[in-house]
Formats: sequence, C-alpha cells, structure tokens
Amino acid sequence: MPRDMEPRRSPRQRCCNATNSEVRIMSVNLRGFHTNLGELPHLMIRNHSADVVFVCEIFLDNRVPANYARLKGYSAWLRKDQTTQGGGVAFCYKESLSVRVVKPPMPAPRELELLMLKLQLIN
Repeated sequence: MPRDMEPRRSPRQRCCNATNSEVRIMSVNLRGFHTNLGELPHLMIRNHSADVVFVCEIFLDNRVPANYARLKGYSAWLRKDQTTQGGGVAFCYKESLSVRVVKPPMPAPRELELLMLKLQLIN
C-alpha cells in the first residue's frame, strides 16, 4: 500500500513507553499561547509525558509575565518573544532535569528566534 494511503495512526500509537534512559522531547507550532494553551498541557505534554517542550509561534511579548502558563512540575517557560506581530519561541522542562540556557556558539542574526539549552544527563 502506498505510504500516503496507509491509515493515519494517532500520536499515542506512535509513542513508545519512556524508560529511565530516555528523554522525551516535544516540539509544537502553537500558533498563539493565549489561543491554544488549554490543549497543550492536557492533551500533549501530560498525556505523552514530555520531558522537554519546545513551542514556536507563541505570539507573546514582554507585557506577559515570565510565570505565565507555568505547568505544575515544569520550569517556567523560557521565552524569546517577538516584538512584532506573531512569532516567538519558548521551552519548558521537567523540574527534575538539569537544564540551562546557553548562548549560541556564534552570534545569531537579530531576526532569528533562537533559544539553546544544555541538558545534563545523570546516569
């Protein structure tokens, strides 16, 4: 059967069970924190046990407090807001992880919405 004819599997069917040696990373084009926030934590992050969550198109600016939409058991959203309409990126992670924001190895163009993190895995 051609690939485009195969039945679509739900995200739950495609996910594997997490073990202690796995880190689950989720990336979502949110298309607006205010608009789609309700679906993100309940349907995606919690149901799929995401450890690190990246979101783009957050549509937030510096008028929104840093602790906005913080999820229990996760860090506050670390954001790079867009000062014009649209855009912006953010991530959060489980508080049990050792994560820090790092500077890119070389300067990024101002219009590039870039956040980098370092995740320390402890065996």
